[in-house]
Amino acid sequence: MSPLRRSSEIAAGRQRRERAMRALARAGAWLLVALLALPLLDLLRHAGPGLGAITFLQPDSIDAETAGIAGAVIASGLALLPVLLVAIPLGLGVAVYLEEIARRGRGAALVNRSLHHLAMLPPVIYGLLGFGGLVVVLGLPVGTPLLAGAVLGLVMLPRIVMVGQAALRRVPAAGREAGYAMGAAPLQVVAGHVLPRAAPAMLGGAFTVLARALGEAAPLLLVGFAAFAAGLPASPAEPGIPLPVLVFRWAELPGQLFAAKAAAAALTLLAVVLLLGLLGWLLERRGRAA
Repeated sequence: MSPLRRSSEIAAGRQRRERAMRALARAGAWLLVALLALPLLDLLRHAGPGLGAITFLQPDSIDAETAGIAGAVIASGLALLPVLLVAIPLGLGVAVYLEEIARRGRGAALVNRSLHHLAMLPPVIYGLLGFGGLVVVLGLPVGTPLLAGAVLGLVMLPRIVMVGQAALRRVPAAGREAGYAMGAAPLQVVAGHVLPRAAPAMLGGAFTVLARALGEAAPLLLVGFAAFAAGLPASPAEPGIPLPVLVFRWAELPGQLFAAKAAAAALTLLAVVLLLGLLGWLLERRGRAA
C-alpha cells in the first residue's frame, strides 16, 4: 500500500469517527431536551384547574378554592434580600481579595480549597447548620423570610465566591500589567483596570446564583418551613413560606385542586428562575464580549 493511499484511508477513518461522535452528541442533546420537556409537559397537563386569578392574587389558605401563591411570592422576594444585599457583595468582595490581592499566599490557597469543599456540600447540610447556628444560637424567628434568607445566603456564599473568581480570571493579564507599568498600586489596578472588565460577568454569575437560591427548598424544610402561614408578610421578620416550600406542601395535600395549584406554582417558580438565569447569561455574555 502506498503512503498516499494509507494517509487517505487514515483521514477517511478519522472523518467517520468524527461524524459518529457528532451524531452521538446530537442524539444525547435531543435526549436531554426530551427528559427536560417531559416534566414540563406533565406540569402543564396538571396545572390547568389551578391557573386562575385566585391562585396568583390570594395568600395561602387551608381551603383549596381560596389558596394562592401571593404570600409565598412576597416571602420569596423578602428571602432573597439577604442574599442580594449581604451574601452577593460579601462573596464578590472575598473573590476580589483572594484572586487579586492575596492569591499568592498560603492562606488564600487554604481558603480556596475550603470554599471548593463547601460548595460541594449538599444544601441539606446547610439546613442543619442553619437550624443549629441561626435558630438555636442566634434565635432568628422560625418560619420567616429573614431565616430563609440567612440560610440561603449560607448555601450560596461559596458559589458566589467561585463565580466571582471565575469572572476575574477571564480578565486579560495585559490590563493588570499596563496598570502596574504606570506605577499604580494593586488596589488601583483592581479598581481601575480589573473590576470594570469583570463586573458584567460577576453580576451575571451573581444573578445565576440568585436564581439557584430562589429554587432551593431542601435547606428551608429543615429549619421549620413546612408549617402553614397565611396572610401577606410585610417584613422579613413576619411569618411567610417561600414559593418552593409552598409547592412541596401543596403537593402533599389531598385533593386534585391542591395538586393543580402546586403545578401552577411550580410553573411560576420555573418561569422566574429561567428569567433570572437568562438575565445572568446575558450579563456574562456581555462581559465576555467586552
